[in-house]
Amino acid sequence: MEREKLISLVKGVQNGDENAMTEMYNTFHNDIYYYIFKTVNDSELAADLTQDTFIEILQSIASLKEPAASAAICLVLIHLTSRV
Repeated sequence: MEREKLISLVKGVQNGDENAMTEMYNTFHNDIYYYIFKTVNDSELAADLTQDTFIEILQSIASLKEPAASAAICLVLIHLTSRV
């Protein structure tokens, strides 16, 4: 995803735009699930952790002052959430 598009999505999420939240989910869901699945090797657990990760991401985005920082935050949250 282009950096400008990601920043636009983050700003949309910060403003409560449900379409931006949905687009972010649709854009990153498969990659996040795959990464977590490779870490935990359990499809049900990976699905649960993916959902938990998105909740954390959306909550974290709401408090960001610099939308461009969201990519790094997403990677950190994925890593931390997938620890079992």
